[in-house]
Amino acid sequence: MMGPLSKLALFRPTICAVSHMSVYPKNYIEPIFKKEDQEALTKSGEHLKVAHIPIKAARNNDTVSVFHDEVISKFTNYIMKKGNKLLARDLLSKTFEQIKRIQLEKYNLSQNEEEKSKIQTNPNEILHQAIENCRPLLQLTPIKRGGVTYRFLFQSPLTEPILWL
Repeated sequence: MMGPLSKLALFRPTICAVSHMSVYPKNYIEPIFKKEDQEALTKSGEHLKVAHIPIKAARNNDTVSVFHDEVISKFTNYIMKKGNKLLARDLLSKTFEQIKRIQLEKYNLSQNEEEKSKIQTNPNEILHQAIENCRPLLQLTPIKRGGVTYRFLFQSPLTEPILWL
């Protein structure tokens, strides 16, 4: 007859194996799907090092489209609620449309070419500029060493200004 501890011992290796499992082994590398990154690897000669290393499958949101922008897709993910990405994309495209209309109206009302050249009509560039404008350069990060918490300055991540917008 098996006691409760011996039953736990039977299931314990299975529990440990599940917690450390991954779809890919550690020797697999992330895919390089952008042409610019591939050309940079070729120029530096590193493509020979990774030529025979197994590669993970590309994620669904990885693309080589010229219209894809990682900042805009990240911004869409921050807008999204309850997994409704279609609604988030629609809201962002309508916002871009409104920005474009406002900027074109300013462009058409301007009198000379100097004023027209200063007006940015691309909503993607306006979003990038807005993120850069509200991004703090440095932030204090607490690090605990030997029971004492020190605060060090680090460069601010991109996610913080997106949350603020």
